[in-house]
Amino acid sequence: MNILIFKTDIDCERRFNYVNYLFTNHPQIFQWTVDSKDVDKVLRVESSENITESDVIQLLRRIGIYCEEL
Repeated sequence: MNILIFKTDIDCERRFNYVNYLFTNHPQIFQWTVDSKDVDKVLRVESSENITESDVIQLLRRIGIYCEEL
């Protein structure tokens, strides 16, 4: 299992819902959280070994979410 950590702009319920839909339907993402109280809106993703930081960044950018690896 991978644990991937990112800085994001998930700052509202709408963006959260987009990510929730995307990650809930992704077979290689097991669990994820966003620390909405942190200034960097830190996203923590638990995934299979087959998914990389770049994969997550690309997925989020497709739906208009800013994301960079921490």
